[in-house]
Amino acid sequence: MPADSSHYMFKHHPETCAPDDHWGQVKRTVGGKPVPPEQIAMILDAIRSGLGLSADDGLLDLCCGNGALTTHLFADCRGGLGVDYSEFLIGVARERFTRRPSERYRLGDALEYVRTETDPEDFTKVLCYGAFPYFGQDAARELLGWSDEARRALEEAQALDVTKQGPVAPDAIETQLAEELTMTLATVIGCGRLS
Repeated sequence: MPADSSHYMFKHHPETCAPDDHWGQVKRTVGGKPVPPEQIAMILDAIRSGLGLSADDGLLDLCCGNGALTTHLFADCRGGLGVDYSEFLIGVARERFTRRPSERYRLGDALEYVRTETDPEDFTKVLCYGAFPYFGQDAARELLGWSDEARRALEEAQALDVTKQGPVAPDAIETQLAEELTMTLATVIGCGRLS
């Protein structure tokens, strides 16, 4: 059982839902009923817009739940990794929402995962939708700090990269990252870019 850096009070709620009640499992409900498809589409559109997902992106979805949202986002990029601390939800994600080998789901605590991630350059976008408010202040700061460190690692890698145009000028990295490789955090109140 992974550690739990969040204070999510509904950890065992998914186990009480029907196996095919994917939105109920992750409490994407109103009055106990799954939100309508139009609401899911609106959420996905907001995330896609906030992330600026492209086919070349690798997505890290922290607190991915059962993958019901993540699978739609993976379809827009080259794939990625969803991490969640619920064994039940990761089981659902692996069984029902893995479409390609490049789409993976891992059981683990989000903060513990980022503490041990050795290749943040595998991910060009980071998402933590709907779960960020459940982290304590220290855990939230650490998650945001990791995102900043990952962004800096990408900047350094790009500065050393020789492309068809030659070496990337250090002063152009910030603009290029803002357009192409911005690490993004989407919270329960919307999507926003980390700068």
